[in-house]
Amino acid sequence: MIEAIWQKYDDDGNGTLDFQETLKFVRDIIDENITAEAFQDVFEEFDTDNSGTIDKDEIAVFISKIEHMFHESPGKSTVVEHKAPNKNNEGL
Repeated sequence: MIEAIWQKYDDDGNGTLDFQETLKFVRDIIDENITAEAFQDVFEEFDTDNSGTIDKDEIAVFISKIEHMFHESPGKSTVVEHKAPNKNNEGL
């Protein structure tokens, strides 16, 4: 699952997701056009090493927390299963 996210969103291929790459991922999984300003605090919370990028360990924690939020909301499917397509727009 993480590798599929990296294949789709790590546009520069450097092995981490920068702010814009992570924002694109989040917009896709929540199906809303969250503003960069609104996402800044969330990004900083999950960038635990303060590198300015999200690595694979950090994204795993991020996904886990988002899925937990969706599981608490009746009628919502899991984020990754439902919203995160691969490059061919197929579900993961």
